[in-house]
Amino acid sequence: DMIAFAELLVETKAVNDIDNGHRAQAISYLKATMFDRALLLNFGSPSLQYEYLPNRFKAEVSKSP
Repeated sequence: DMIAFAELLVETKAVNDIDNGHRAQAISYLKATMFDRALLLNFGSPSLQYEYLPNRFKAEVSKSP
């Protein structure tokens, strides 16, 4: 795991395929850090897999009274 530019969380994996558990972990990190976005990278498949995950929870928290 890395943080880039204090707003991008980079989650790295080396597995056969990205699954919902990996996405959930990255989303949990986004909720905890309140970063804008995450990049989920998987180096374990025959070709690089990646997913961009925006922090949809950040807007909800900022709207709270």
